[in-house]
Amino acid sequence: PFATYYVHFRNSLGPNPPTITLLNRTGSPVSNLCRDEILRHVNVPVAEVNPTTADPRTAIVNAINTVPPNTALLVLPVDVFFGFSDTINTAAASRNLTVFWPAEEFAKHGQPHFGSSQVECGQIFGVQVDFILTHNVVPTGAAQWKKVNPR
Repeated sequence: PFATYYVHFRNSLGPNPPTITLLNRTGSPVSNLCRDEILRHVNVPVAEVNPTTADPRTAIVNAINTVPPNTALLVLPVDVFFGFSDTINTAAASRNLTVFWPAEEFAKHGQPHFGSSQVECGQIFGVQVDFILTHNVVPTGAAQWKKVNPR
């Protein structure tokens, strides 16, 4: 499913999309999983963020500064990136990068993005948890999957 992020982003960039670089949080199991899944399907550059201090802003900006101007940046789903979305959007804008966020709340308005509203995901998750707690059973078959409308 993580390669879907890449495919949707690439398709939204038109028939001749620019190079898409992945923004990866070095050492994060979630980020590495997403990165590795995408790299199994396509060969794209990776900008590694490896903060050595409690404040990751310098590491984030330094990683984004390795991305060629006028290309694209796919932000992998990592908590530190969501927490510093303003830093990422500002650094990317300074290089004229089109940015893809896996959650639309963090996308800078006016830039192409693909994601599902975290509010909508939370509501659907809540309904699923309520079912489990009310019925003391985990849904099976098609009922275990809920579709969230991507935007």
